[in-house]
Amino acid sequence: MSRLKYDNVIVFGPTGDVGGVVAQEASRRGARVWLAMRRINATITAISEQDEKTENSIASRQIFLIQKYVVFLSSFNVKPEQDLRRITTDDFIAHVHAQVEIKLEDLNISHVALRPGMFASKPFKQDLDTTKTPWEASVTYGDILEDSVSPADVGRVGGAVLVERPSISSKEAIYLCGPQLLTLNQLWETVIGTSGREIKIVRPTLEEKIAELTGKGFPAPLAKNLVQGMAQRRHVSLYPEPFYTQAVENIAKYSGGKPTSFADYVASQYLG
Repeated sequence: MSRLKYDNVIVFGPTGDVGGVVAQEASRRGARVWLAMRRINATITAISEQDEKTENSIASRQIFLIQKYVVFLSSFNVKPEQDLRRITTDDFIAHVHAQVEIKLEDLNISHVALRPGMFASKPFKQDLDTTKTPWEASVTYGDILEDSVSPADVGRVGGAVLVERPSISSKEAIYLCGPQLLTLNQLWETVIGTSGREIKIVRPTLEEKIAELTGKGFPAPLAKNLVQGMAQRRHVSLYPEPFYTQAVENIAKYSGGKPTSFADYVASQYLG
């Protein structure tokens, strides 16, 4: 059976690391892309000015929204075996994303939930302080494994399945992971080796890490949940097989491109 294909799509949040690539990929696959954003003059790093001006490519203006099918950027924290309606606020990240999936289901809106693992950008956004000389990376538990999936890879999958619906199922979840599991210590060794920068590794306590994240603007419940999750991940694997391998293979399966290694991500994004 051929896939359902959409030639008119809307992308919410195109200024983000994932959303901009979703719009770009959907346009590349032949769809007319409409951008929904709070500030219409905000910079969209993934989309060139020429792409925005292309008549049948990407447009940003006032429109009426008619929903037939939704691709939602959910979270890896929502597990395959979990009942969405039984996820409590104690698991803050999973709960917030599950509530959206539940609402889509209750409204009978066909949807795909993308559930990416740990973004490759996460260590830079959560742990790196570039105001210090030398730069400092705040790492409480250096032995935690992460898959470091590239936001652009997630965006390409999102754009692909937004235009070409993967199945006629009313709801579907697609897990996405980076191609190599590295500890946080190994991630920062990769950053230092690839960039050539001097970066000092500091080891805050759990309480210090929560305070650090809230100081960066993370809501207190989210900061606490993130740090508690780090402690739990020392004892529980997030990447059992064959689940992990399938999540890596999903990137090529849906986007047609190889998943990006963490070293390649660092080389392309953080060598300034």
